[in-house]
Amino acid sequence: MSQNPYLSGNFAPVEDELSAVDLPVTGELPPGLCGRLLRIGPNPVSPDPKSHHWFLGTGMVHGLRLRDGRAEWYRSRYVRDDRVVAARGWPPVPGPRGKLQMGEGVVNTNVISHAGKILALVEAGNLPVELDAGGVRMLLAHGDGLGRGDIGYRLIRPLLRSRTGAALFRTIHPTPGTFLARKFSDTSKRILRRHMDRIPPGLERWAGERLEDGYDIVMTGHTHLDTVRKLEKGIYVSLGDWLTRFTYCRLEDGSAEPELLSYLTEASKGGNDERNS
Repeated sequence: MSQNPYLSGNFAPVEDELSAVDLPVTGELPPGLCGRLLRIGPNPVSPDPKSHHWFLGTGMVHGLRLRDGRAEWYRSRYVRDDRVVAARGWPPVPGPRGKLQMGEGVVNTNVISHAGKILALVEAGNLPVELDAGGVRMLLAHGDGLGRGDIGYRLIRPLLRSRTGAALFRTIHPTPGTFLARKFSDTSKRILRRHMDRIPPGLERWAGERLEDGYDIVMTGHTHLDTVRKLEKGIYVSLGDWLTRFTYCRLEDGSAEPELLSYLTEASKGGNDERNS
């Protein structure tokens, strides 16, 4: 335990940015209690125990979203001052810096809503930092060749994506070219249909690893399955397709609760699928 009282016990820094969805509720939340609760406090990055003071820690914002009697999500995020982005290897935040900047732009005192923006403030002269109101970090990928499986595609992908492969394909007449393309696609679909009741384990592991990297939601296609999975660190969405399942994903108002819908019926699909549990 640190000898500095501001670095131990309840004052000890929280190292990770956290995300959680569909929080358990003890008792009952009033349905009319709807909105986001935001708070901020110092959360130092690599502090010097000999000189660190509580007021100088990088700001961390904590958010809780309540709606319709549910606690939809909790998230914690660093305010991206110059110190934390350098320590974490993140890209610098654009915008002006104050002439008398304190602590590399630290902002850790208050969060306010002003002129349609959410601003993090500090009572020491540093400029405010505008926060992303939604706060949802999302990764969208096709899904081909991801994870530890899909070995066949990985082997043939360099040829399919190479300049030589593209040039050779352009020399083929459209009729046999279309036949070959459909042949490869049909073969892929037949392979996938052997396991149409589940996501390939390698792809789900890959999604889980990306959620560990700090994303709140990971979305892929590739499998043609339409499902929403709540994993340990966030949500994985397999989008289905627009040819046979007619599905798309809707994500509203900064929510971390994606919903799969059919564009033919507008009926919710993934949100009520037993496979989501």
